[in-house]
Amino acid sequence: MGRVRVLQAMMSESITEDDFVWIQDYQLLEVGKFMREQGVEQPLSFFLHIPFPSPDLFRRRYGIHDAPLLLDLSTQKCHGKGSIHTLEAVALVQSQMPEVQFASIGASSPEWAEAVAQSDARVLDLGRVDEDTKRSAFAAADVFVLSLIHI
Repeated sequence: MGRVRVLQAMMSESITEDDFVWIQDYQLLEVGKFMREQGVEQPLSFFLHIPFPSPDLFRRRYGIHDAPLLLDLSTQKCHGKGSIHTLEAVALVQSQMPEVQFASIGASSPEWAEAVAQSDARVLDLGRVDEDTKRSAFAAADVFVLSLIHI
């Protein structure tokens, strides 16, 4: 049983009819859902104490203005994880929608670096970035891309 489910089970047993449940932070995002599934009817509130920054911050920093943004966040960019196929899919999308921008965050392999070098300026490889930049990128993205093909 996952930590969230253990926490939810403990809370479901200990709350009373008059309680108000305050759930704080993204790691506990699903606790409310699980509690409702268990029949908890008390008021629930969720507070995210690390706010997502304005989408404009990331877009201004990387020159992405009104264009739709696809964001890829992968810890490793290699053929075995489908990253090269992601670039192929992005090129197909961009052929139909030329205004689409693609930003990739994460460590890269030699194959990835070569494929990005052959791409056009609408493909941004940002490499490893800090947590604030990741949050800013998530806020700015219109579509989140995750390549998980294992060959």
